[in-house]
Amino acid sequence: MKRIDRSADTVRLMSLRARIFEDIALSISRADDLKTVLGHILAYINEYFQSEAASIILKDELSEKIYFFHARGKRSKRIVSYRLKPGEGICGWVIEHTKPVLTNAPYLDRRFKKEIDREIDFRTRSMICVPLIAGKTVIGAVEILNNNARKRKFVLKDVRVLTAIANQMAMLIHNNLLAEKARERMLELKSLIAVSSAVNSTLDISLLLDKIMELTKKVMRVEGSSLLLVDVNGDLVFRSVTGSRKSRVKEVKIPRGKGIAGWVAEENKPCIVNDVARDKRFYQTADEQTRFKTKQVLAVPLTYGGRVLGVAEAVNRVDGGDFNNGNMKLFTAMAEQCAMAIKNASHFRDLQELFLSSIKALSDAIEMKDPYTRGHSERVTLYSLLIAERMGLAREMRMNLQVAGILHDIGKIGVDEAILKKPDRLTPGEYDIIKKHVMNGVEIMKHIKTHPDILPAIREHHERFDGAGYPDGIAGTKISMLGRIVAVADSYDAMTSDRPYRTRMAVEDAVNEIKRCSGTQFDPAIVDVFSELAMSRELSKLFSQE
Repeated sequence: MKRIDRSADTVRLMSLRARIFEDIALSISRADDLKTVLGHILAYINEYFQSEAASIILKDELSEKIYFFHARGKRSKRIVSYRLKPGEGICGWVIEHTKPVLTNAPYLDRRFKKEIDREIDFRTRSMICVPLIAGKTVIGAVEILNNNARKRKFVLKDVRVLTAIANQMAMLIHNNLLAEKARERMLELKSLIAVSSAVNSTLDISLLLDKIMELTKKVMRVEGSSLLLVDVNGDLVFRSVTGSRKSRVKEVKIPRGKGIAGWVAEENKPCIVNDVARDKRFYQTADEQTRFKTKQVLAVPLTYGGRVLGVAEAVNRVDGGDFNNGNMKLFTAMAEQCAMAIKNASHFRDLQELFLSSIKALSDAIEMKDPYTRGHSERVTLYSLLIAERMGLAREMRMNLQVAGILHDIGKIGVDEAILKKPDRLTPGEYDIIKKHVMNGVEIMKHIKTHPDILPAIREHHERFDGAGYPDGIAGTKISMLGRIVAVADSYDAMTSDRPYRTRMAVEDAVNEIKRCSGTQFDPAIVDVFSELAMSRELSKLFSQE
């Protein structure tokens, strides 16, 4: 009778073992989600050995720490949050020495880490831990705890069976991790290319930094990312933020040298903190103000020419893993792109301001020839930019419009002062001379290679929507957008400014005249936008020149 029972037990165990190997083989061919597949296999292992719990422990190649990748059974949800140092605990010893361990008295084994049992409220009575070896590479270990079959102990046969299963699991895990790493490297490469492309495609620093931070959040798999810049007082201010609390975070200022970010800026060194609660540098005030819970931080300095411009941060891995040196290397590369973008934008802004100052001085010199038009170009520029902003035109177009507004009358530099200052109406001949200022302006400005798109506005701001304007008599949308906008702004300012031969019109009358000429002299769409601006309460003072 006993022989029959033993035979039935052997058949049952062989059947369960076959199911395990079959599931492993199928999972390799199907390439299912690794944790899902391993969850099934661990369930089979618990059933086969009638163990209370089973876990898979993996080694992080970069940090060399070991962590519980997956677990099934009692207290499995608690154990997966654990991180161990190399060689720590029985599983750490198994991974380090590539030898299995069987113990039916773990509390008498000096390698056993009792603290884990206490913290997760579990009692380990017996255990087997065997290494996971793929080829010649030790990737981790698998362990089973507490044989519940009539409270019997684990035996050497169990070690041999678990080792056989572990060999199959190791190849499954190793291949999956290699594929995951390949996907991660591809994503990292694509992200660096995307960042580099963004840096070279725009000088809108706000748009650029937001894009880089969004890429950072995706690639680093974090809850949030941020970029802080050093202000004139040495404090850190948030310039770009992603995540659920970004609006609140932007209101926070980190005092000089405070917090992990402050330390990174002061020391000009990257920093990984996988448990901020244990780090004295952590600046809790920021979390208190934003109601955000920071658990982990990866922070790298933004440097250019040896000078620290700010700090980039990635916060809280969404997968529960730790930041490692590989993450830091990638984040540093992205930060270098950020620093370059900031400096490029800064240089461009300085050059743009110098250029605008120069052309403004030139415009002022022209207007000095005619005291009645003093401030005209400045006002035309202001009105044009207000129209463009209300229309939602792109930043680059608004920048070109700013230059075009200042220089739209640059050609008058070649017009005789006597004609410009004439107190009476111009003769047809004198009017023809005045009309030449648009082509004179184009001739002067065609040598400015940095702003070729302003030439149409200079040439076309006296064209009419019905085609009756000058110098080319073009109509409708054949007139450039910049030309159509400057035409409205120029005419409005001319009507509301004093001239030697007439006094200025009232604002309301000038706006009505612009409306009357909608569809003939001016683009109706631009007239509608201008009318809304002129009548809006917050902008009426600007248009009335008060």
